[in-house]
Amino acid sequence: MILLCVNEVVGRSGYHRLIVDLANGLHRNGYPVTVLGFARDARRSVPTRQERRRMEWKLDDEIPLLALQTLVASGGAMLHRNYHPVLSGRLESGRYNFTANELEVLRDLNRTLTPDDTILFTSPITAMAFAVALHDEARRPRTILQAHGNYEYYTDLIPTLEAAREGIGQIQTSTQAARKQFVPLFDEADVISVPNFPSETVESIEPVAHEGVNIVQPASFQTLKNQLDAVRALALINDESVHLTLWGVASTKNPYVLEVQALVASLGLEHRVHIPGFGTEQDIYSQADIVTLCSLAEGFPNTLTESALHGLPVVAFDFDFGPREIIEDGASGYIVPLRDVDALAERWSALAADPELRERFGRRAREIYDAGFSYQQVSRKYREFLGAPHGKAIDLAQMFARSGTDPVTVRQISRRLRTARGRVEIQVAIGSSITLHDVRIDNGTRVFEPRVKRRIGQTLITFAPEGDEIISYSMQPGSADRYYLASIKAESTDVEVLPWLRRDFRGYRQVAPIAVGTTESDFVRARRAVIWKLRQLTRRYFGKKRDTSVS
Repeated sequence: MILLCVNEVVGRSGYHRLIVDLANGLHRNGYPVTVLGFARDARRSVPTRQERRRMEWKLDDEIPLLALQTLVASGGAMLHRNYHPVLSGRLESGRYNFTANELEVLRDLNRTLTPDDTILFTSPITAMAFAVALHDEARRPRTILQAHGNYEYYTDLIPTLEAAREGIGQIQTSTQAARKQFVPLFDEADVISVPNFPSETVESIEPVAHEGVNIVQPASFQTLKNQLDAVRALALINDESVHLTLWGVASTKNPYVLEVQALVASLGLEHRVHIPGFGTEQDIYSQADIVTLCSLAEGFPNTLTESALHGLPVVAFDFDFGPREIIEDGASGYIVPLRDVDALAERWSALAADPELRERFGRRAREIYDAGFSYQQVSRKYREFLGAPHGKAIDLAQMFARSGTDPVTVRQISRRLRTARGRVEIQVAIGSSITLHDVRIDNGTRVFEPRVKRRIGQTLITFAPEGDEIISYSMQPGSADRYYLASIKAESTDVEVLPWLRRDFRGYRQVAPIAVGTTESDFVRARRAVIWKLRQLTRRYFGKKRDTSVS
């Protein structure tokens, strides 16, 4: 089988489209594929069936889709360790976190898969988590990291790759030129280039009649995609019939979007620069006469192959990597020096003024696409790389099924606040005659035992909260098989139950916390909260005052 390890599948970025096209392409070529999402929010990895159908890029219904967060090791014995991360860090603009349970799941995967199976990592984060999980165990399945981004552009990608090195057997790049980044770390024979699968669209999109000449750049709004230079280039073209359309999610919460809009306004180009937001291939290319890409760096620019598919000429900066392998300069488009706005505007003007040149370039672009980047060509290259399809997908949901049930139901859990020695304590009451053993509180930095008092038909667990708390217990003294009970969030006295940490969790979409009821009236609860806050403020004020006098 092929296990496709991804960050997430729900979204509108090029990464999300790439994941769906890859999974569908492999599946339609006969490979047994399962997609495993690593996102902290399981809802980004496992959309409902209705949401799958509403996704911009639709994953084939037959492809199993699971979230690492919802899989459990040892039948659920480690569920109480599936909340606080033991492996954390930051890569580019995002953070990653992995729990002890998740690492154990990856370790179990390695023990179950064979050398005939393949794990495809789509980011260095997923590969690093797998390498850390293995620790000193031998890697069993074939492992491949698909290096989609430009690792030379970002300072923290190569160190992350080095940390993941023991979990990676081969590197797959989307362009030949990108291979040079990885040869120092990998043998040259283990760095292979295979282009991205094209999307479901296999025929050229028919153009829609429109006025003037429309130059389009489909790209997410970020510094890397460099829409600013595209706007500056348009300002150098005096022909009012030439317009620029910047496609992409254009949230006003994105500072870069505001920067682009401000530049458009300062140059007086509001009537010639259009920012319509997210668009489908039909939206983008049916109204395009020229496609441009002003990126500063890319791993594999899908825009270039999409334009070639639809028979459109492209003008692109000479960035690493992609233009020189997809564009035939002067025959299917133009490649201009990086950040040379004058040259960009000059090439735009030449194409805008000559419809026959655009048509001739477009025909050549389609020939290049058919020869090296079509669905048939990419499928052939994947078969050469991965070998013929064989085996069948392992049912991971069954493999990591939860065993047993939760002895304590959510309805049997309640809580109240109490004050003791000037500080607030939480008392969790379990309305059951079941005896809970080895009750522990884990807040991510320490594990301690709370006060436990047993009554007929009830167990009282009392402690002072100090952060994000997890309450767990066992059914037998000293047993390693533990059960999750409830959680307390930092800066709050509310107790909640997280369904995905319980043995009775069945729906992979049921991840919203369940509030635990209180055993006291709203008035008493409010009074306690006010008293607690007043005491907290008093201690803070007078405590600081005493500290100042001593110093």
